[in-house]
Amino acid sequence: MMSSAGGENREAMPLLPVSASQKRPVKITEDKEYWEDDFDEDKVLFSDGKRRGTSLIFNDAFILILEYLQYFGLIASLAARWPWPADWLAFSRYEVLINIDIWEFVKLGSNVTYKNAHAYFTPSVSMSLNYWTICLAWAIVFFILLASYIVLYVILMYKKHPFMLVRVAHLQRVYIVIMQLICLPIGLAAAKLFHTADKNAVDIDNTMEAYSSDHWVMLAPSLLLAVMMYILFPIWLIAKTQKEILSKSSERHEAYLQLKETEYVQGLDVLYIISSFHLFSSFKRVGAHYRAVSHMLKLVILVIYAALFQQISIQALLLTIAFSILTIAYMIIRPFRIGMFNFVLCFNFFCLTANCLVGTMQTNFDSYTLRSPWFTPTYLLYIHIVINGVWLFSSVVFVSILVINHFCTNKCQPLWPTMSSSGMSKLNPDTRRYMRAILRARHILEKSLQIPPIFAPAHELARQIQIINAFCREAEYLQDPIHDTLWDLLDELIDAHSRIAPKSLFAESVKDSIRFTAAELMKMMPMFVRRLAQREYDFILMNPMKRRMLLKMYCLGVFLNGRTDKIKKSKLNAENINRIWGKENDVDDGYYEDMYPAPIQGPNYRPVSALTLGMSEDERDDEAYFKDIEEWTADHPTSRAGSRGYANQAFDEDGMSALWKDSDSMNFSNIMEGVPSLTESR
Repeated sequence: MMSSAGGENREAMPLLPVSASQKRPVKITEDKEYWEDDFDEDKVLFSDGKRRGTSLIFNDAFILILEYLQYFGLIASLAARWPWPADWLAFSRYEVLINIDIWEFVKLGSNVTYKNAHAYFTPSVSMSLNYWTICLAWAIVFFILLASYIVLYVILMYKKHPFMLVRVAHLQRVYIVIMQLICLPIGLAAAKLFHTADKNAVDIDNTMEAYSSDHWVMLAPSLLLAVMMYILFPIWLIAKTQKEILSKSSERHEAYLQLKETEYVQGLDVLYIISSFHLFSSFKRVGAHYRAVSHMLKLVILVIYAALFQQISIQALLLTIAFSILTIAYMIIRPFRIGMFNFVLCFNFFCLTANCLVGTMQTNFDSYTLRSPWFTPTYLLYIHIVINGVWLFSSVVFVSILVINHFCTNKCQPLWPTMSSSGMSKLNPDTRRYMRAILRARHILEKSLQIPPIFAPAHELARQIQIINAFCREAEYLQDPIHDTLWDLLDELIDAHSRIAPKSLFAESVKDSIRFTAAELMKMMPMFVRRLAQREYDFILMNPMKRRMLLKMYCLGVFLNGRTDKIKKSKLNAENINRIWGKENDVDDGYYEDMYPAPIQGPNYRPVSALTLGMSEDERDDEAYFKDIEEWTADHPTSRAGSRGYANQAFDEDGMSALWKDSDSMNFSNIMEGVPSLTESR
């Protein structure tokens, strides 16, 4: 998903936009829309590579360099019989430690155990080390790895943790990397069991006859190990990778990888880690099975190493041919999505081919038949220094570029994932449009599932269902690679909507009721403000935070349970009220509850207002006295005007319709002046 160092066309596409001044990776943490229609596709929103990163740059770089060193160590152990110059072997003996080849390291470290001669066999009695001890140590290591994997897997399955699949995926990833690292070392140790010396004796133990019953006892576990590590394990990798590959098209494969990487980085899906996308997300479609194939190719190299121990000329020639074929194949296929890694891969095998080619030339001559001065020990030493010195220099440059691009955020662009192209994308516009729609819908889906159902945006889910459904039909007709992903997302949206819609306030079925409730709330707003002011006075000694929490809890309780309780009470009292007073009791079907339910009103009931609040019952029943008061209040309207110079209209009359007078709106900011906490908050 990036370009090579030489400025090749980038092998990816833009998904999300950033501002023009954005120069460093952005961590997605805000609830806002990133998918505008007019964004610049050359600008990229990079992933946060710390917590949920998908970058495999350093993982792949480490494996590339380590594989070269392991192959070189294998060649160095064979070159002791070709032989390479003594001075170069004195240095190369440390390379065999990369493969934990203690046997060869000890053998090359003494003039007693090794002589720099053509096709020289080292007597096993001269070695201070018993090779069967090394075999036993490798067997114990392999058994511990196998047993620990089985035990950990059973424990994870037994505990049934909510993130069990993710933990199992992490466990498998760790062991896959371990298998890649020990593949050549343990295979090299097993291959030495097949080496035979003069007089049909086993090379590592001259007292044992080659291919005798005792020898076969040692060879049988090695063959079983070869079947498990170099046949069954790669087949499992191929099957696991093939299950996640949806198309043979490189363009569709790239689109699918970018979508899953982006979903994982933004926390929308864990399919990337559960389905082990790390096995093939570093490679193009043509190289999706690179890891499994390279694992099998190591078996071919080990077979040449084990079977042709005595035929050194054929052995060196076959190794040269094998490495040259791999070099040409990788130059044609270029399996990595990052162009720089393709160059390093091809150059590694080119250097291995050059080392084997020099060995092939040496095996065809000895000190008596040598004709060319270029194959004398002095010139051979210089040739090896040049070949491996160039490789070392290129590797240092390669690692330096990776480190600089990874940690430099001012001028350098992060290597993974780029998700951009320099003016040309290999993905068609329809695929990009579908990917943006999927990301937007997944963000809305995740947010809807994280909040309480009553406040979940069911209307947004319904809209996304319509959009994704239309894209599903279109993608099916166009045979787009994202077609299956769209259908999966559509099923998830429908399932979430079916669970949220019956409880959500934003569902389409309750919008009329919400409007009606809002209108009724506006009518009772003055009374509500007065009650809040009284509540402030009643709870004046209470902690403000506790006061706010009590109000919120009370409102939620009334909102959730008030309507149900009121309908039950109304139905319970309606028959008796109608029988006594002869008028029907209206049942309110709105989503609200009166603060103070009205008392049962008789024929002579007079409502309690601001004027009658301090009167006794005898004064209220005196019609003449009350009529005089009403005439006086008509000439002198009640006013709460203070230093702020406003009249609280809620006290003018008892009827709510009088609040509105001749206007259709009211300045609620003035009404709210009566509530101290609300006044301070403004």
